Amino acid sequence: MTATQIGGWIAFGTITGGLPGTLLGGILADKLKKKYAGGRMLLTSILALLCVPVWIILLYTNIPAVQFFSIAILLGLALAWLGPAAADVNDLAGPNLRGLQ
Repeated sequence: MTATQIGGWIAFGTITGGLPGTLLGGILADKLKKKYAGGRMLLTSILALLCVPVWIILLYTNIPAVQFFSIAILLGLALAWLGPAAADVNDLAGPNLRGLQ
């Protein structure tokens, strides 16, 4: 594969995996936050652990279809922490510590 083809596959994987992962990560984190005080952090820890086997599959396969799905799944899992992390920062830093004037 050429560098352009690889970049295209990664871009498509980002759109198909990363965008839904980011949105669903925030929704799932809010649901866990209602049940457990540290629900958002629990979700991000679980997501980090789930990335490990996907990385191993991605690194050791030569099948393009498996590589593509691994990239999409990995980006979905890896980007799902963005919403919960931003929400935790806002929870930890009260309104008086945020960028307000």
